[in-house]
Amino acid sequence: MTKDLVPALTQAINAPGTSLAPAALVIARIEYPRLNPEPYLSQLDTLGAEAARSVEHGVRRSGEASTAARVKSLNEFLFEEMHFTGSNDYDEIFRILRSVNFTGWISVEDGMDGLDELRRSVDFLKAKRAHYYADVQSTPSHQ
Repeated sequence: MTKDLVPALTQAINAPGTSLAPAALVIARIEYPRLNPEPYLSQLDTLGAEAARSVEHGVRRSGEASTAARVKSLNEFLFEEMHFTGSNDYDEIFRILRSVNFTGWISVEDGMDGLDELRRSVDFLKAKRAHYYADVQSTPSHQ
């Protein structure tokens, strides 16, 4: 990290509240030094407000205010209305991580269908790590 980003990151980390976006955007400036975080923070604030309205609308529409119902409404907003997508291209994920010299352990919380599914996920990730990091000597704490 360049020295000029250290104070900005320290300030973002120590700011009151729970927002991770300011710190994440400071870190992004390592790769994109001219990045202006303000428009992105504004977009995230707008997206958050829209998501909150959508969740509350879902609660009113269904009459269900449980956490599960709220998560369902949020997922509908993000993935159906806003067309967000996740990345399941693990080879691309590992290539990107390797290209920036990331050698830490990756943990995927899974196992919604039991411990066998979780074991398969862990074995899958271990195999990817072995493939992409064969030349790296590391000793993650959760091998």
